[in-house]
Amino acid sequence: MTAAVADYWREMVTVALLGTDRREPPTPPQGGLADLAVDDPQSTPSQRLLQQVAGCTVAQRAGLLPTQRAPLTAPPDDDPRPVTPPSATATWRRIRSDWPVLEDEWTLAVIHSGRRLSPELVVPVLARHRTDATRHARALMAAGSLGGWMIEWTPRLACTARAPASMEAIGELPELAIVPDLLPVLSAPPTRAARIIADALASGVFGTSHRLDGIMKAMGERKRGVIVYLREGSVGVAHQERKRPAPTDREDHEEARRRENEWREIGLGAQILKDLGISSINLIASRERHYVGLEGFGIHIAKTEIL
Repeated sequence: MTAAVADYWREMVTVALLGTDRREPPTPPQGGLADLAVDDPQSTPSQRLLQQVAGCTVAQRAGLLPTQRAPLTAPPDDDPRPVTPPSATATWRRIRSDWPVLEDEWTLAVIHSGRRLSPELVVPVLARHRTDATRHARALMAAGSLGGWMIEWTPRLACTARAPASMEAIGELPELAIVPDLLPVLSAPPTRAARIIADALASGVFGTSHRLDGIMKAMGERKRGVIVYLREGSVGVAHQERKRPAPTDREDHEEARRRENEWREIGLGAQILKDLGISSINLIASRERHYVGLEGFGIHIAKTEIL
């Protein structure tokens, strides 16, 4: 019966390719298909063909026997280590996008803390380091048995590097490349290193050629002077220009906000001077300036020196 149905199917495929207007559908073999044609006669050749195709499809599917049941997928071996918390996952993603040089230290911290990678990290971490034998082995150590299990079922997560990783390299941080500009800082004594850093910060803020150099030179000659630098965006210092706004409908509101920001800066600078024990100053400025209320902090401007 099975051979007869298979032959009958091939004959119907031939009729379908040629068209029922050129060839009549074949006579169904004895059995259920023949009974179907008798019990439900169709008027046109195309209807008879479609009826027999449907009946033959049902007969073929009904004749299939179930195969042996596939074995259940064995779970990975138990790993008693606790998984990393969600905060660690967020940290890894931030490191991956912003500070990839810190990823080795992060992975070693997971291993040394007695934890294992959270399941959602196993695949991306293994896939990220497929071409690096040392980092892939380190990630596999952090992933535990789940990592080996994932590689078994997804071979493309396996390491593709030819050279094997050494156990010493897995447990050590790689030596980082040092920017040439940092070499003098690393080789200098602590006091000298602090001075180098301070000079670099000053040049980054004020530039390499700035009139502040002349002011500092004059202070050195007088053997007295204080420079108060309020970094924009720090506590009490606004992120905006100090120019007065152009006349608009919101002028009063903007002017009030400008005065409030100026007062915050004046108060912060005056508090620094007061903490230094200064009560009278010669103000060095580009123009004459009057700070109303400054004396409320116990500080008096004796005179203003115009640059």
